[in-house]
Amino acid sequence: MPEAAPLLDPKFLARLEQLEIASRKIFQGRMKGERLSRKKGQSVEFADYRNYVVGDDLRFLDWNLFGRLDKLFIRLFLEEEDLHFYILIDNSLSMDFGNPSKLHYARQIAAALGFIGLVNMDRVVVEVFNERMTQSFDYEAIMLGLTNVDLDPNGEMNVWLSSSDNHQWNPSQKTPETPWEAEIDRLMHAQASASDARKRKEAFDRVQEIVVEQEPFIFLINKNALSAVSTTVHGAAPVILSPQTFWNAERLTVSGSR
Repeated sequence: MPEAAPLLDPKFLARLEQLEIASRKIFQGRMKGERLSRKKGQSVEFADYRNYVVGDDLRFLDWNLFGRLDKLFIRLFLEEEDLHFYILIDNSLSMDFGNPSKLHYARQIAAALGFIGLVNMDRVVVEVFNERMTQSFDYEAIMLGLTNVDLDPNGEMNVWLSSSDNHQWNPSQKTPETPWEAEIDRLMHAQASASDARKRKEAFDRVQEIVVEQEPFIFLINKNALSAVSTTVHGAAPVILSPQTFWNAERLTVSGSR
């Protein structure tokens, strides 16, 4: 089996070694590192003085200051800790667009940023947004925002067919897991191949009845759909389905400036 090409070129990695991740804030780390902390500790970065108390480390006494003021002071230094650097990658279906895909470029960016963090002794964590939804399917329930792209049921085949990648319960099945999913498959194929609009509607009506009975989805409904239209636009008649405001774009007119 041929090896996959590396995400980043070795020459590019050599250039990345000269960079570091700049943080606007100083965060508290867990281990020694190369980032300045709010805490006082041991480093080469001087922070302040304080009065000597019994038990302090005599190595940090400032003898020059003692010679001038005849008082004992301890030198304080800024602690140096590691930086926690989190990289989040969007792994949704929309990232599969293009060749190379958007996900490929996202992985390259994540690899470059992670490499910079590791070179500078930072603690790097890489997480994927939708890994549990699109790969491991390790969830009991999930909130989705699915959008109707068409009034025609064929536009929803990628959700209702059991073999579809976007079939969010028992996803990507080779064969239907349940009898009612097999029935939905049959009905969706039947309505797709029928030329009679009445028969197509009957088949899809039955699909919706099965979904209500089995509840693979619990639909969340917002009773208000709000659209904003400029007073200079005439002929607007917003509707419920997308595109709510521009479905009749050929009838819209624009008057003079406000």
